[in-house]
Amino acid sequence: MRAILLGIALIGLAACVPEQQKLIVTPDPAEISENKTVMPKAQLPETTQQKSAPETTSLPRVTVLPDPPKPQEETVDTTQLQRVTVLPDPPKPAPIVPLNPYQFNGRPLSEIAARLGIADRQFSEQGMMIQHYYMPMCHMLLIVDETGTGPVILHIDVRPSKLGSLLEEEACFTQIGARADAFHDSGR
Repeated sequence: MRAILLGIALIGLAACVPEQQKLIVTPDPAEISENKTVMPKAQLPETTQQKSAPETTSLPRVTVLPDPPKPQEETVDTTQLQRVTVLPDPPKPAPIVPLNPYQFNGRPLSEIAARLGIADRQFSEQGMMIQHYYMPMCHMLLIVDETGTGPVILHIDVRPSKLGSLLEEEACFTQIGARADAFHDSGR
Protein backbone atom coordinates (compact mmCIF):
# COMPACT_ATOMS: atom_id res chain seq x y z
CA MET A 1 0.00 0.00 0.00
CA ARG A 2 2.81 2.23 0.73
CA ALA A 3 4.15 1.71 -2.77
CA ILE A 4 0.77 2.66 -4.27
CA LEU A 5 0.58 5.85 -2.24
CA LEU A 6 4.11 6.73 -3.19
CA GLY A 7 3.29 6.15 -6.89
CA ILE A 8 0.19 8.35 -6.69
CA ALA A 9 2.20 11.08 -4.96
CA LEU A 10 4.83 10.95 -7.67
CA ILE A 11 2.19 11.15 -10.39
CA GLY A 12 0.65 14.19 -8.69
CA LEU A 13 4.03 15.86 -8.42
CA ALA A 14 4.79 15.13 -12.05
CA ALA A 15 1.62 16.90 -13.15
CA CYS A 16 2.65 20.09 -11.33
CA VAL A 17 6.21 20.24 -12.62
CA PRO A 18 6.91 21.75 -16.08
CA GLU A 19 7.56 19.31 -18.94
CA GLN A 20 11.30 19.91 -19.05
CA GLN A 21 11.75 19.17 -15.34
CA LYS A 22 9.55 16.04 -15.03
CA LEU A 23 11.06 12.92 -13.65
CA ILE A 24 10.44 9.53 -15.14
CA VAL A 25 10.02 6.80 -12.56
CA THR A 26 11.21 3.36 -13.63
CA PRO A 27 11.81 0.22 -11.49
CA ASP A 28 15.35 -0.92 -10.87
CA PRO A 29 16.11 -4.03 -12.96
CA ALA A 30 17.86 -5.70 -9.99
CA GLU A 31 14.74 -5.46 -7.91
CA ILE A 32 12.52 -6.92 -10.67
CA SER A 33 14.61 -10.08 -11.03
CA GLU A 34 14.41 -10.92 -7.31
CA ASN A 35 10.59 -10.78 -7.25
CA LYS A 36 10.58 -8.31 -4.47
CA THR A 37 8.38 -5.36 -4.04
CA VAL A 38 9.44 -2.93 -6.65
CA MET A 39 10.44 0.41 -5.39
CA PRO A 40 10.45 3.00 -8.18
CA LYS A 41 13.66 4.82 -8.89
CA ALA A 42 13.63 8.40 -10.13
CA GLN A 43 15.43 9.16 -13.35
CA LEU A 44 15.73 12.23 -15.43
CA PRO A 45 14.02 12.22 -18.83
CA GLU A 46 16.15 11.45 -21.82
CA THR A 47 16.13 15.02 -23.00
CA THR A 48 17.63 16.24 -19.72
CA GLN A 49 20.09 13.37 -19.28
CA GLN A 50 23.64 14.26 -20.05
CA LYS A 51 24.30 14.01 -23.72
CA SER A 52 27.31 15.04 -25.65
CA ALA A 53 27.19 18.72 -26.53
CA PRO A 54 26.61 19.40 -30.23
CA GLU A 55 29.51 20.72 -32.21
CA THR A 56 29.20 24.45 -32.64
CA THR A 57 31.15 24.44 -35.89
CA SER A 58 28.37 22.61 -37.71
CA LEU A 59 25.59 24.91 -36.52
CA PRO A 60 24.64 27.84 -38.73
CA ARG A 61 25.33 31.29 -37.33
CA VAL A 62 22.18 33.27 -36.60
CA THR A 63 22.23 37.04 -36.73
CA VAL A 64 19.41 38.84 -35.00
CA LEU A 65 18.49 42.07 -36.78
CA PRO A 66 16.91 44.97 -34.95
CA ASP A 67 13.33 45.93 -35.77
CA PRO A 68 13.08 48.42 -38.64
CA PRO A 69 12.39 51.98 -37.55
CA LYS A 70 8.79 53.08 -37.61
CA PRO A 71 7.97 55.58 -40.37
CA GLN A 72 7.67 59.10 -39.11
CA GLU A 73 4.69 61.21 -39.91
CA GLU A 74 5.33 63.61 -42.75
CA THR A 75 5.51 67.19 -41.68
CA VAL A 76 5.58 70.11 -44.06
CA ASP A 77 8.10 72.82 -43.36
CA THR A 78 6.20 75.90 -44.43
CA THR A 79 9.33 78.05 -44.26
CA GLN A 80 10.73 76.26 -47.31
CA LEU A 81 7.65 76.62 -49.52
CA GLN A 82 7.89 78.81 -52.59
CA ARG A 83 5.20 80.81 -54.29
CA VAL A 84 4.11 79.37 -57.62
CA THR A 85 2.48 81.49 -60.27
CA VAL A 86 0.14 79.64 -62.60
CA LEU A 87 0.20 81.12 -66.07
CA PRO A 88 -2.89 81.06 -68.25
CA ASP A 89 -2.92 78.97 -71.40
CA PRO A 90 -1.34 80.73 -74.36
CA PRO A 91 -3.84 82.33 -76.67
CA LYS A 92 -4.95 80.28 -79.63
CA PRO A 93 -3.66 81.57 -82.94
CA ALA A 94 -6.08 83.70 -84.87
CA PRO A 95 -7.74 81.93 -87.77
CA ILE A 96 -6.14 82.51 -91.13
CA VAL A 97 -8.02 85.03 -93.20
CA PRO A 98 -8.01 84.16 -96.90
CA LEU A 99 -6.37 86.78 -99.12
CA ASN A 100 -7.82 87.38 -102.57
CA PRO A 101 -4.86 88.40 -104.73
CA TYR A 102 -7.12 89.83 -107.45
CA GLN A 103 -7.72 92.88 -105.26
CA PHE A 104 -4.15 94.00 -106.07
CA ASN A 105 -4.75 94.14 -109.82
CA GLY A 106 -3.79 97.62 -111.10
CA ARG A 107 -2.11 98.54 -107.78
CA PRO A 108 1.57 99.30 -107.15
CA LEU A 109 3.79 96.24 -106.65
CA SER A 110 4.90 97.57 -103.24
CA GLU A 111 1.44 96.83 -101.79
CA ILE A 112 1.55 93.10 -102.48
CA ALA A 113 5.28 92.92 -101.68
CA ALA A 114 4.48 94.46 -98.28
CA ARG A 115 1.93 91.66 -97.67
CA LEU A 116 3.72 88.62 -99.16
CA GLY A 117 7.39 89.57 -99.18
CA ILE A 118 9.77 89.12 -102.07
CA ALA A 119 8.61 86.71 -104.77
CA ASP A 120 10.07 83.18 -104.84
CA ARG A 121 11.12 83.73 -108.45
CA GLN A 122 11.20 86.82 -110.66
CA PHE A 123 12.49 87.72 -114.08
CA SER A 124 12.08 90.60 -116.57
CA GLU A 125 11.29 90.51 -120.27
CA GLN A 126 10.62 93.40 -122.70
CA GLY A 127 9.83 95.95 -119.99
CA MET A 128 7.61 93.51 -118.09
CA MET A 129 8.52 91.82 -114.84
CA ILE A 130 7.00 88.46 -113.85
CA GLN A 131 6.94 87.55 -110.18
CA HIS A 132 6.14 84.01 -109.10
CA TYR A 133 4.88 83.00 -105.59
CA TYR A 134 4.75 79.29 -104.71
CA MET A 135 2.24 77.81 -102.24
CA PRO A 136 1.53 74.07 -101.73
CA MET A 137 -1.96 74.25 -103.31
CA CYS A 138 -1.32 76.87 -105.98
CA HIS A 139 1.09 79.24 -107.68
CA MET A 140 0.50 82.93 -108.18
CA LEU A 141 2.01 84.86 -111.09
CA LEU A 142 2.10 88.66 -111.18
CA ILE A 143 2.75 90.50 -114.42
CA VAL A 144 4.16 93.91 -113.54
CA ASP A 145 4.64 96.93 -115.83
CA GLU A 146 7.95 98.64 -115.07
CA THR A 147 7.79 101.31 -117.80
CA GLY A 148 5.64 103.91 -116.01
CA THR A 149 6.27 105.90 -112.86
CA GLY A 150 6.72 102.73 -110.82
CA PRO A 151 6.03 99.02 -110.99
CA VAL A 152 2.26 98.43 -111.30
CA ILE A 153 0.52 95.04 -111.37
CA LEU A 154 -1.13 94.58 -114.78
CA HIS A 155 -2.37 91.03 -114.40
CA ILE A 156 -2.62 88.34 -111.71
CA ASP A 157 -2.83 84.65 -112.58
CA VAL A 158 -3.50 81.91 -110.01
CA ARG A 159 -2.85 78.32 -111.10
CA PRO A 160 -2.95 74.88 -109.42
CA SER A 161 0.44 73.60 -108.30
CA LYS A 162 0.05 70.40 -110.33
CA LEU A 163 -0.54 70.60 -114.05
CA GLY A 164 -3.88 69.19 -115.11
CA SER A 165 -5.50 69.47 -111.65
CA LEU A 166 -8.36 71.78 -110.77
CA LEU A 167 -7.76 74.96 -108.84
CA GLU A 168 -9.35 75.00 -105.40
CA GLU A 169 -9.63 78.76 -105.16
CA GLU A 170 -10.75 78.94 -101.50
CA ALA A 171 -7.86 76.72 -100.32
CA CYS A 172 -5.43 78.68 -102.47
CA PHE A 173 -6.57 82.05 -101.08
CA THR A 174 -6.27 80.62 -97.53
CA GLN A 175 -2.66 79.61 -98.25
CA ILE A 176 -1.90 83.04 -99.67
CA GLY A 177 -3.36 84.52 -96.44
CA ALA A 178 -1.19 82.13 -94.38
CA ARG A 179 1.89 83.28 -96.27
CA ALA A 180 0.94 86.89 -95.62
CA ASP A 181 0.51 86.16 -91.88
CA ALA A 182 3.83 84.31 -91.71
CA PHE A 183 5.58 87.19 -93.49
CA HIS A 184 3.96 89.73 -91.15
CA ASP A 185 4.85 87.67 -88.02
CA SER A 186 8.48 87.27 -89.08
CA GLY A 187 8.86 91.06 -89.05
CA ARG A 188 10.31 91.35 -92.55
